[in-house]
Amino acid sequence: LGAWAEGTQVSLVDVNFTRTQGSSDSILTFLILILSRQSNYNAKIIGMASRALTEIILRSTSDFSESHNRVISVMLQSVRERGFIISPFNHFSSNATDESSDVSHALAILASTFGCEEIERIATCKEPGCSELIELYINIQ
Repeated sequence: LGAWAEGTQVSLVDVNFTRTQGSSDSILTFLILILSRQSNYNAKIIGMASRALTEIILRSTSDFSESHNRVISVMLQSVRERGFIISPFNHFSSNATDESSDVSHALAILASTFGCEEIERIATCKEPGCSELIELYINIQ
């Protein structure tokens, strides 16, 4: 997953593409599910998914297209509804192992990268998930 994200030039809009209209089988959907609230976290998978999504966000530009805005809205809504980024961060930051520290760091970088790229939308706090992300940024500091 990590090697794929580093070696490809896909954007957030690309990873939200589905083969079937109305389907939810996009790569982004799976990454959000991996990086959301779970009963059993796998540190290796969460770390890889965090690094992959960070790479994808860094390669995406805020072109303010309808497709890009829709992807960002899905991600922000997932923060509130699914605990996207926040739940696994809280889980791994509360454990005192080296592996947990590495995963917490990868999630913090993902959250920070997302925040930097979408600062205008997050700072206004007009969409679901924005206040939760701002609280996470404060906790990361």
